[in-house]
Amino acid sequence: MRIVTLCICSLISLLTSTANAQWNQLTTGSTKNLFGVHFMNERKGFATGWDSKSGVVLLTYDAGKTWTPTDAIGDFLFGTTSTDSLHLFTVGFQSGCQCGLIMKSSDGGLHWDQSVDGTTSGYYALTFSDKMNGYAVGYQGAVTVTTDGGITWNDQTLGDGSDVIKNISFPSKMIGYAVSDSVDYTRPHRIWKTTDAGTTWNKIQDYGKHLVIAGMAWTSPTVGFFCGNDGAASIYETTDGGAMWKSVYHGSPNIVLQGMAFGHGSDAAMNIGYAVGDNGTVVRLINGGAAWHEEQCGTTETLTAVDIPSSTEVIIGGSNGVVIERTGVQAVAPIASTVANESFIVGPNPIALGGMLRIAATSSKGEYTVEIVDLLGNVVHHSSFSSRQHEISFAGMHTGTYLYRIWNSGGNLQTGKLEVGPSFSMVDSRNRTRRSLM
Repeated sequence: MRIVTLCICSLISLLTSTANAQWNQLTTGSTKNLFGVHFMNERKGFATGWDSKSGVVLLTYDAGKTWTPTDAIGDFLFGTTSTDSLHLFTVGFQSGCQCGLIMKSSDGGLHWDQSVDGTTSGYYALTFSDKMNGYAVGYQGAVTVTTDGGITWNDQTLGDGSDVIKNISFPSKMIGYAVSDSVDYTRPHRIWKTTDAGTTWNKIQDYGKHLVIAGMAWTSPTVGFFCGNDGAASIYETTDGGAMWKSVYHGSPNIVLQGMAFGHGSDAAMNIGYAVGDNGTVVRLINGGAAWHEEQCGTTETLTAVDIPSSTEVIIGGSNGVVIERTGVQAVAPIASTVANESFIVGPNPIALGGMLRIAATSSKGEYTVEIVDLLGNVVHHSSFSSRQHEISFAGMHTGTYLYRIWNSGGNLQTGKLEVGPSFSMVDSRNRTRRSLM
């Protein structure tokens, strides 16, 4: 069964505009349908998705204000996750070989290595319980496991191999949960649990066909939530590791809540939860799950994925490459726009530690701002200038790759990548001018 028949989301045009001041629409520059949103910290994040032609992994270094496509190649790409500041994974399906797809990045998401396996199943979701142990799940009960940080993967099967596994979560190294049904919601929706790091799985709930489970999130090995539809938009909670579930939210009849997430990065963020779904539905957790309340986000379209990088940030993705944020996120740069007839010569590139980076404007049109970030999304330099020439000292920097952005009040003017070497001997002085041109 091809992965393109998936109906986990009723994908239609999303977020034409947002009139509600509580939410802002961000510009991604892509029209792909986004199924995953993952932030590594408050600034650096990824949005993953696909359309009928190809998949995409978008990268932001500025909390979603601007997005750049990476070199990830795959037909159908779903969620992305990270194990540390440099290593990321995304999964999906490759139609050419009719096989499952796992991609890995070892440089913070700039470049991706593709790996396909022999299964004819695509992968829906993945998670890691720690840096070494990870799980990808998908069609025909497919479960593939790595115990060496994604270097090798070993195939398993959950259940009788006929279900589609759409969600997996490991709130601890040994305890994990999975949700299965079918592509078109015609099979029973089941919740599975492992207490031995995935060696064996036991079915702990079977809800039949009347209850749709589309999203799942856990705040501890025993406290968890799932969202979907039980005749209306619904959220259920367990406090005993899945033995008993109770309804904590019941909304509109024709709405399926498609995804949910809890905050990460701080204790305050962990008390924040959101579920999103059809018809622009956004439901917010209050007091760690004691109550859920629906919010208006200014759209009537479908929302598919959500992440909460901090106590002040909520990022939601959906179809047509649209991302919205909850207000309160500090803007680190103006929203990108095109400013004609302006460019900069930035060099030398590569530049040596202790060297001086020079920025030369082709014309002088007022005040500019330049920002340099490392691969973790940390700002290592921020300054403004109004002259045709500007210099930045690289004393105290580390070797590696950096990204720069130059903008003015009209928006982004130029972005690029800088390579920093350990000494001037690494830079060919004969080619420094030529190599610095972007």
